[in-house]
Amino acid sequence: MGVTDQVIRLGSVLQLIAFPADRGGVSKTPPLPDWIRHARVPGYVTAHELCPDETRLFGTESWYGDWSGRVLLLAKDFAPSSYLEGRIARREARPYSHDCTRRTNKLLRKWTDPRAHLGLLYGSALANLLRTDGKWSGPLPNRSSAIKYGTRVLEFVIEHMPALQRIICLGEESWECANAAEGLSGKWQQYRDSGTRLGRLVAAFHPAARVSAARIATAWRALDLD
Repeated sequence: MGVTDQVIRLGSVLQLIAFPADRGGVSKTPPLPDWIRHARVPGYVTAHELCPDETRLFGTESWYGDWSGRVLLLAKDFAPSSYLEGRIARREARPYSHDCTRRTNKLLRKWTDPRAHLGLLYGSALANLLRTDGKWSGPLPNRSSAIKYGTRVLEFVIEHMPALQRIICLGEESWECANAAEGLSGKWQQYRDSGTRLGRLVAAFHPAARVSAARIATAWRALDLD
């Protein structure tokens, strides 16, 4: 085994230690239909086109992947396609997975780890769509089509989470998708700042938002589950 292979394997081991996944007793990803695996949305490529053997819908299921859980965490998107292509080029064992070293994940676990007993599934509004412009943030390319696709996938997810009680929306895009999927209408900022729910939707700040911990905590209190 070469030095590069040893580094890749060590990185994978450290990631599993930091964020144990695929625990026993949890329900795994249901079979994904072709309209998800082979989606065509201009400005994007699906993770499954780059990783055709991947069975997960969300890359972040490697951290929280309990489809039998009571809580769905919904971020904006996974990453640009260039990020996944880089991991593939480095021959990582399962490139479509979360990165425990990223700041967002380090910040998020402060709020999620104490609630892991509820059963968590961590996904994103755009599901398996990866933007091809190389950007990690900013306005979404072809936003209306991407949100429309994300809403349809979210309806699929909800259908396959029989115990679902809360959807935590970590931003406006996920809030928009969740409102459409649930047939609701409400302003993200209003529910985020008031700490109240809209149906089973919780409006929360992005983990890396430049706001006080107290403001972030206000939104998480709306989860209201033991």
